[in-house]
Amino acid sequence: MNQFLRTSRPGDRIIMGAVDDIFSPYSANPWGAISEKYTMTGGPAGGLGSPTSNETGGLKNGGAYQNFQGGAILWSPSTGARISVGAIRGLYTATGYENGVLGYPTSDEVGGLRNGGVYQNYEGGAVLWSPATGAHISTGPIRDRYGSAGFEGGRLGYPTTEVVYGLKEGGAYQNYQGGAIIWTPANGARLSVGTIRDAWASTGFEHGTLGFPTTDEYDIPGGVAQNYQGGVITATAAGTFVVNGAIFQKHDEMGRTLGFAVGPQAGIRDGGVYQNFQHGATLWSPATGAHVSVGGTRGAWALTGFENGVLGYPTTDEIPVNGGVKQNYQGGAIFWTASLGAYSVATDYNAMFEASGGLGTLGFPATNRVTGLKDSGSYQNFQNGALVSSPATGIHLSIGATRNAWAATGFEGGRLGYPTTDNYVTADGSTVQDYQGGRITIAKDGTYKVEYGVSRSQ
Repeated sequence: MNQFLRTSRPGDRIIMGAVDDIFSPYSANPWGAISEKYTMTGGPAGGLGSPTSNETGGLKNGGAYQNFQGGAILWSPSTGARISVGAIRGLYTATGYENGVLGYPTSDEVGGLRNGGVYQNYEGGAVLWSPATGAHISTGPIRDRYGSAGFEGGRLGYPTTEVVYGLKEGGAYQNYQGGAIIWTPANGARLSVGTIRDAWASTGFEHGTLGFPTTDEYDIPGGVAQNYQGGVITATAAGTFVVNGAIFQKHDEMGRTLGFAVGPQAGIRDGGVYQNFQHGATLWSPATGAHVSVGGTRGAWALTGFENGVLGYPTTDEIPVNGGVKQNYQGGAIFWTASLGAYSVATDYNAMFEASGGLGTLGFPATNRVTGLKDSGSYQNFQNGALVSSPATGIHLSIGATRNAWAATGFEGGRLGYPTTDNYVTADGSTVQDYQGGRITIAKDGTYKVEYGVSRSQ
């Protein structure tokens, strides 16, 4: 007012209202940015009310402020004059005003947001407020990710906490109405939402076996998945399941060719674990490690009782052999070809199979082991012959012309009974096989002779 009176010209008039509307015990630069901003709010009749302090300069970076009944106006050369009021100002105060993480405000409050919310931007981030969540700070890389997710209009909604620092590996997080954002120096800022977040929580968040997320959710056939330092979580119509530990390592090693998990990991015999996937299963035990079980070999293994049967756990994945595949187990092996299908070979038969030349001699199995024969015997057919056994005679090969001749006598049900030797060649070049009740000799010209009551020892 004094300045106006000093610069007024003759004839200028001052129209004055109530004295206390114009004069107060506080002063400001009447042509300064703070006075101009105050005038724009409506002066004493506006939302700020009357001044409660002088304009005060000397703030950080040449800034100034003035307090009013309803809040304050802050000014700096780089940000201009901005109003600071209400719950957002209360939180701004708690951070240390312009000296804190937020610095000076760069906007006034902006209202009209979803669900009646308000925000105000600052040099170091923003403060968001809604009736349901109150006022919370949004800063740094977590704010950047929040922005790319659509701020309060996106899936996350409003923040419900401040950014929480001090996590392992230098991490931080902020919770929102619809989930959280997790940040680490190594993995960046990642969204954590929905049923995948619930599953991660059940493992102990970043302190569990999964560690921190390394991706956001991404689409997979039939659902979504999210990667973590120690595994993956999938959410599909089959459910939301965690894949971690040794099973995840195997799953990843195999290029995730089994598809998504369709069940949780479950404990089984001898401290083992299994998990089912779209296209098979992965099993782990302390003794055998982690191996994949798929296709025809898995079907044949199921017939034996899985790990509880005679074969026990797999000790290898499938191995390509001679146009088919083979998978080894604690108690034997399973072979598969497209033409024959899959059949298991138990340990004792498998040892004889390998000792006799394996696929090169007998070929692939054509049946499973058949038990219940005479004198508790058993047999298994292969492409090129059979393995035959009884408690009294052990396991022996039955192949070629001697097998055909034995078949003509009625196999083990005939007078010859079970073989007691494999085929052997005599000095004259004949092929011979001995039996409980006699001998079969195949001459070099292909003719054969069955002798009863004789054996190799004779």
